[in-house]
Order: sequence, then C-alpha cells, then structure tokens
Amino acid sequence: MFEKIVPIKMEDFVNHSPEILFRNTHPEDVMRLFAFTNHWISFFMSLPAERKMHVRPTIYIRLLSPEKLYKWVMIQYAEHLLDADGNIAYGLTLVTDISHIKKDGVAMMSVLDTYDDSCQLFFCADGKAIADTGTVIAKITPREIDVLRFLAIGYSSKQIAAELNIAIKTIDNHRQKLLQKPNTNSSAELVAYGINRGFIL
Repeated sequence: MFEKIVPIKMEDFVNHSPEILFRNTHPEDVMRLFAFTNHWISFFMSLPAERKMHVRPTIYIRLLSPEKLYKWVMIQYAEHLLDADGNIAYGLTLVTDISHIKKDGVAMMSVLDTYDDSCQLFFCADGKAIADTGTVIAKITPREIDVLRFLAIGYSSKQIAAELNIAIKTIDNHRQKLLQKPNTNSSAELVAYGINRGFIL
C-alpha cells in the first residue's frame, strides 16, 4: 500500500533514513512536521513509564502522491514497544490518505491520551508546536471509541452489539451521545471527526 500513497519505492524507504519522505512533504509542511516530531519526542520522554503506553500522536500533513499531487495524509503512531529504559524500541506507524475528508487547512498534530481520556490539538508557529487551547475537544469514553471504530468500518448497531457483547439499545445510546458530543449530524460526520482527532486507527 505504501507505493499507492507516495511516489517512493518500498526498497528505497525500508531500512533507510526517513529523509526521502521529507523530500516528498509539502514545502509548507516540512518545518511543521519537524516541530511536531520534536514536541512529541520531548513530551513522550518527559512522561513516567506507566503513562507512555497510553499516548498516541497523529500528524496531519500533505505528501506528494504518485500522481504528483499533494494530498492530505494522517500519520498515526498506532503502537509502540518500549525497551528497558522506557524508550521506543519499535513502533507501528500507519499512513492513511484522508484527502477525501480533509481538503484544506494547515498541518496539525493531535495527541490522544487514554490515561485520562483526553485529546490535545497542536498547530505550528515560528517552528514550534503550539497547543490549541481554543478548540474544545469532546471527551469520548473508551467504550464510545470502541463503538466509533466499529462505525468507521461500516458495522450496524446490531453487529457492534454482537462484537462488544452488549445490548443493541446500549449501542444506540452510545451512538446518540457520540453524535451530540462533537455536534455532528450523521455517522459519516462522526467518523470524519474521529479520524481527524486520532480516535480511529
């Protein structure tokens, strides 16, 4: 799937410096990508060991596509394994084309923290990541995130109830709360919100 998103051969990327990826990042987003990455590393390293497994950053930037067009992508650091010193030894990174739901705007980063069920947005100013304190992000519970992720893959309330082993009415209640919290009008809007906030992997 890698070569369908960026104009880079897999063999030129695996086991090489990520510099080739930076060359294919939109010129306006390169410094923002560095700012977000530096902020994430500092933030992560400052956390106590028990918190590190609870945080996941997502970066939204424009990458050059194989068609030579810049498209919005979502880079999710979905999972990581820590070494004995609490540093990331291995990580699973997902890159998803989100150009069908994000057409404009600026590069940004979100950090999802399942320890306290929070999500913080960051923008870039003067080469530094700046927390967005003006945007209120709906507090979504871990169970609501489960429901949201099943909605994203097209499951009905009945199917979600079977997967989570709870009543259909309970799923419907979760769906209603999910629609209200971020003030969305449809499941499609809700899924787009979940993707943009990093709730959906």
